[in-house]
Amino acid sequence: MDNFLFSFYIIFFSLIVLALISFLIQEIQKSRFLDLEITRLRKKIYQEKATEKDYNNLASIYIKKKLYSQAQKEFLKILENKNLDKSQLALIYNSLGYICSAQEQYELAIEYYKKALFYIPDFILARINLARIFELKNLKTEAINMYQEVLIFDPKNQLAKRKLSIIENLIL
Repeated sequence: MDNFLFSFYIIFFSLIVLALISFLIQEIQKSRFLDLEITRLRKKIYQEKATEKDYNNLASIYIKKKLYSQAQKEFLKILENKNLDKSQLALIYNSLGYICSAQEQYELAIEYYKKALFYIPDFILARINLARIFELKNLKTEAINMYQEVLIFDPKNQLAKRKLSIIENLIL
């Protein structure tokens, strides 16, 4: 019986170790892929063959790697293009808002989210992001208003309903 239990534990722990090793290998491969993609995109930019999409992809990779200042620079470069349509501008400003909020630059994040909403007033993600910033800054009235606006554009939005309920219960 003791040998069986010992064997079971050895097999069990071996499986756990193998799972951890597998996870680590996957994470290393993901990181390596992102690094190679950064190198490829930087090369295109250096050769002046990069498109707006390349800059956007590079900025998105920087966000995934939590390299926010680099991502911000790339998005700001994209904004130099005067041929962007409203949806592109809204997406870029929303991304800039996300970058600023990740760095706890909430005032700047608010400005960027509001710019995104200027271009697309029914941009649900930007409204939810803005409401989240208002929550973080303890601006409950503004957060409530923003979640209510989300529900005007998307009455079935469960996140807005849940957050609105939580905030309203905190106030009462």
